[in-house]
Amino acid sequence: YNFNVGLEFSILKGLISGEVEYFQRSTKDLLFNLPVSSATGFTSEPWNIGDMVNRGFEVALNSRLINREDFSWSVSANATHFVNEITSLPEQFKAAGITNGSQIMKEGGSIYDFYLVKYMGVDQTNGSTIYQVKNSEGVFEDKSITGTIDATANRQYAGSSLPKLSGGFSTTATYKNFDLSVAFSYQIGGKVLDNQYANLMNIGNSSANGWSPEILNAWTPENTNTNVPRLEYLNQNLTPSFSDRFLTDASFLSLRNINVGYTFDNNMLSKIGIVKGVRVFASGDNLWLTSKRKGLDPRT
Repeated sequence: YNFNVGLEFSILKGLISGEVEYFQRSTKDLLFNLPVSSATGFTSEPWNIGDMVNRGFEVALNSRLINREDFSWSVSANATHFVNEITSLPEQFKAAGITNGSQIMKEGGSIYDFYLVKYMGVDQTNGSTIYQVKNSEGVFEDKSITGTIDATANRQYAGSSLPKLSGGFSTTATYKNFDLSVAFSYQIGGKVLDNQYANLMNIGNSSANGWSPEILNAWTPENTNTNVPRLEYLNQNLTPSFSDRFLTDASFLSLRNINVGYTFDNNMLSKIGIVKGVRVFASGDNLWLTSKRKGLDPRT
C-alpha cells in the first residue's frame, strides 16, 4: 500500500528547481522462511507472518548557475532518508523476535537492526577479550572472557544498517564545444559488518590466508595497551563472530563518474555530408572512494 505526496518547484526563472516528496509504503503478510524440524526433510518453509512499513522523504535540487552562449554550469544534488519498522509479528515471536544471523527482527524494530554482543576491548593483564555480559541480576556489565560466551543471552541492540542520509551530487559544465560532468554518491550513517576485515584479524586459524598489518598490534606482555586481543591458535573465544567488534560505520563518499567530451561543429560536419554529429569523449567510473577503513566498500 503506497502513499506519496510531493512538491515540485522552480524559482528565479528556473535558476533553482527541485522537488520534495514524502512517501510511505506499508506491506502486509510478508513472507519469511521459518526454520522447521529436519525430520520434515526441509530446513525451512515460507510463511506469511509479518507486516512492515517504510516511510521517509526524498529531496532533489538543481541549479543552473551560469547559462551563457559559450559557457554553462549547473549543479544538482539529492538526498533520501527513510525508516523501516516491523509493525506486526505472530504472537509466538512478539517477545523474542525472529533471529536471522546477526540480526533480530522484532515488532517495533527494523529488519535492518543488528543484535550482537558488545566488544569492550582487551584485558591488559592477559590479552583476553572484554565484553558486556549479563550478571546474575540480568544487568549488563563489562567482563573479561576467557571461556565460551553465551551469545544468545548476551546479545543487545548494536545499530542499524540503514543510513541516516544517502544520495548523490553532480556538476556539469560546457565551454564552447567542450563538456565536463562529475558525479559523486554518498552515505551518512548506517553500519556494515566488515567480515573481510574480520577474516584478516583472525587469532591464528589453520584456514586463514593472511593477516592485516594491524595484527602486529595484538596484545603481548610487552604491548598491553591495545584493542587487539592476544593471538592463540584456534581460540575462537577471542574473536567470536557474534560480537560488534567488526561492526563498522558505513558512511562513504564515492567519485562515481567523470566524463569529458568534445562535440565537433555541425557546420564542419555538414561539409563532409556523411554524419550529422560527432562527439568524442573519455569516461571513468568508480574512480575514488573514502570510507571508515581502507579497503572497505560499504556499497557491497
